[in-house]
Amino acid sequence: MTDTTRYTHDSAFKSVLHDLNAVKEFIDHFLSPELAALIDKDTIKAISDTYFDKSLGQRSSDSLFEATIQNESALLALLFEHKYDTMGIVPLQILKYLTGNWEKNLKNKKPLTHIIPIIVYHGDEKTNYKSLYSYFKYKNPLLKIFVPDFQCIFVNVNRIADEILFDLSDTTALKSLFLIFKHIDNPEFLRQNLDKIVKFALENENLSEQLTQLLLYLLNNSALIFEDIEPILDTLPEVAQKK
Repeated sequence: MTDTTRYTHDSAFKSVLHDLNAVKEFIDHFLSPELAALIDKDTIKAISDTYFDKSLGQRSSDSLFEATIQNESALLALLFEHKYDTMGIVPLQILKYLTGNWEKNLKNKKPLTHIIPIIVYHGDEKTNYKSLYSYFKYKNPLLKIFVPDFQCIFVNVNRIADEILFDLSDTTALKSLFLIFKHIDNPEFLRQNLDKIVKFALENENLSEQLTQLLLYLLNNSALIFEDIEPILDTLPEVAQKK
């Protein structure tokens, strides 16, 4: 995978989640109703607290958010991990982040923060999240209890029905991001639905950066060329001025 591809993957994902309304929409649609109700969405804020795993030479977190638990003073963190190629041993990567964050809590004399790991994946449709224990070659019930294990919210975008994605709002770029991720290898679908994919930018002039990143992602990762998207740019005055 080229550096440009990696950059546009991450940039598109992070730019969409930069809009807190997109984070709230994700919570409402992809977390269980009980878990979503636990989060006071009016208190959500982004945290600049990326944890670098030097031994792996990569980041173990893409986007981190903090919110208050409903009717409590306790904080809750939402860790969004973005995967688009080989998964690796994701539980180990997540575990390093969790322990790193809790060590910071202790160092700062703060209570341990609950963290919900969320993995957004768009690769092989059959891929599922696997527990840390599943990576051990030798398995024995007597030894399993000594392996730290935890749950993640795993969202495989390629398994989400288009009807569900099209039902997402046009007030954020989340719908567009997931449709592009899912159909990046289907240029005909992208051409036919490009007007719907960029509709959010017509509804929200303040989301021009998200539009720019999504179009860059399309041009770098799909079979679409500039001539495919040029007609739609003419309907977006702010973007058209930058051509």
